Amino acid sequence: MDVVLPPVAPVLGEDVFFRIFPPSGGTKPLLFAEAYLSCGARAPYIKCLIWDLDNTLWDGVLSEDGPEGIRLRPEAVETLKMLDRRGILHSIASKNDASAVMLVLQSLGLAEYFLVPQIGWGPKSAAVDRIAAALNLGTDSFAFVDDAVYEREEVRAAHPDVRIYTEKDIKDLSGRPEFSPLVSSESAARRQSYLAESRRTADAASFEGDAEAFLRSCGLELTLRRLTPGAPQEARCLELTARTNRLTLAGRRYTPEAFRELMADVEVYAVSAADRYGDYGTVGCLALRPGPTAEVTELVLSCRVAKKRCEQSLLLAVAERLRAKGSTMLTVLAVDTGRNTFLFEALDGGPFCRDRLSESSVRYTLMLNARLPSDLFCHPVVWC
Repeated sequence: MDVVLPPVAPVLGEDVFFRIFPPSGGTKPLLFAEAYLSCGARAPYIKCLIWDLDNTLWDGVLSEDGPEGIRLRPEAVETLKMLDRRGILHSIASKNDASAVMLVLQSLGLAEYFLVPQIGWGPKSAAVDRIAAALNLGTDSFAFVDDAVYEREEVRAAHPDVRIYTEKDIKDLSGRPEFSPLVSSESAARRQSYLAESRRTADAASFEGDAEAFLRSCGLELTLRRLTPGAPQEARCLELTARTNRLTLAGRRYTPEAFRELMADVEVYAVSAADRYGDYGTVGCLALRPGPTAEVTELVLSCRVAKKRCEQSLLLAVAERLRAKGSTMLTVLAVDTGRNTFLFEALDGGPFCRDRLSESSVRYTLMLNARLPSDLFCHPVVWC
């Protein structure tokens, strides 16, 4: 059925929702709201704020004034803690002595808020690169705050997709739309999840074996739980559709109403994960239209489980369940948003047949009339 697009309804940040209506003039929207992002657009919400320290987080210069000569800025601490509660991560890019900085941050009770701090004398643009690699996040979801014009422009030149702020902006950051993502009960625990991930990374570096052997040793288990309106995981799944850019089928952003309509139209599952390092919590959302020819209509996963074979494990678990119920084919339609390369890599590496439909869209097909190859690496998946 053809559709027509009504006037655009702007929402928070640079994201835009289109409500899609039937061409007959009816007022009931179709079952989803698509987010159309211009080519090269930034992620709609900030996921990590990188802080300078001297004359930014505190007044004074630590290397010149010493610990007794600096003064913590109350508005900076308030912003730091407010954004942490929203699930926004924090890191540091500071030209300073690392040991002196960490002693000060520990004495102030702030050290635990900063992940992979980069403290040294190299370019801050390189610090941004290292933070992005360590957190497995795109720099288009990063923000950088610094009092020095040179440092801001150096980062801007190397990373034009990073949002740049001055020290005078700090008091207003929590009220800006790009720092106001959808928030769920799991948002405040995001920093702890990344700390657990840092322990995994450290253990992987010293593990005697290849990356796949270490991944198996983690004992990761996935759970698919059918989602219904009002379920505890609903807000988190909606949050993930708004925040996720790399592991998403098409970059769709849903209003709460459109997400409820999706649940009414197809089977929607919350995806959770846990391993021997701890509980990841709810890390994804999967929508399935069952039938003889079944379709996964939505798949969104947090970058915290990127490169861990979760996509393949989930899709093959769905395929086996469908095959047992008599389905003969499973299809997945993926649309290239320019940022969801992780999802395409996962699909291309699986047993699906690939059919390019247009420059940006690919249909993946898996025939279910035979058992899947037994040598495929899959995590256990529990259905609830």
